[in-house]
Amino acid sequence: MADLCANYTLMGPSGAGQTTKLINQLFCAVQFQAVAEAVKLAEAGGVDAANIPQALAGGRADSNIMQEFMGKFSARDYSPTGRIDNMLKDLDSLQAFALKTRTPLPMTGQVTEIHRLLVAAGLGPKDSAEMMRLLDGDTGTA
Repeated sequence: MADLCANYTLMGPSGAGQTTKLINQLFCAVQFQAVAEAVKLAEAGGVDAANIPQALAGGRADSNIMQEFMGKFSARDYSPTGRIDNMLKDLDSLQAFALKTRTPLPMTGQVTEIHRLLVAAGLGPKDSAEMMRLLDGDTGTA
C-alpha cells in the first residue's frame, strides 16, 4: 500500500471511504466560510487579517485552511486553487447522504446555500476566495 499513498486508514465496510471524503469536504467548506467571515470581522475591528494565522498558529483555531487562505482572502487574491462548483457538487452529495441517513447538518446546509448563491452569481468556476466578494456585496464583478 505504501507504493500508492503516504497515509492509509481502513475506514470500514464498502462505502466508508466515500463517507470519509464527504466529511473532508464538510470540514473544508465550513472552514472556507469561517475564514471569509473571520477576515470580514478582522477588517471591521481594524485588525490586519493577514496577521491572524501567525497569531493563532498552534492554537485550537489553527488549521491548514486558515494558514493557507486567510492571507489570500484578506488580499482578495482570486487566483484559482479550487472550483466553487466542484465543492457544491460535493456538498450536494453530502446533503443527499445526510438526507438518506437522517443526519441533521445545519451549518453544512447554510454553507451549501452560500455555494449555491456563488454559482448562481456566475462564480462557479472561480476560487473559494470569491466568498469575499459575496461578503463584500460585489458578486456582480465576477
